[in-house]
Amino acid sequence: MTPAPKNPPARALPLRLPSGQGIYDALMAKIEPELVMAALPGLAEKYKDEIPEQHAERHKRYRQAFASYDRAFAALTKELREAVQECRRNAILNKEKTPENSSLLSAFSTVADSPAS
Repeated sequence: MTPAPKNPPARALPLRLPSGQGIYDALMAKIEPELVMAALPGLAEKYKDEIPEQHAERHKRYRQAFASYDRAFAALTKELREAVQECRRNAILNKEKTPENSSLLSAFSTVADSPAS
């Protein structure tokens, strides 16, 4: 009996995913353009003359922007995870119908229904 082939680690897959900064900037640009990575170095100069009340209001706006970003990123990752799981589920269901298919689908359901790590 030959051993089952080992799966490569996820990072070894030949996927071209956007960078972390690309994802961050794409989401944050719609929420608070001042907080995209390219804009950050210029904020000190832009706001060098603001009074304390303006500073506090701006930082309140930034906190709200980061909270909105966190929600948007969570929604994005949830949508991506669900799309990939659906594709995987369809691949299993569309596989040639065999007794083995039933056990694979059962095993998949157990893994897919567990919380993401």
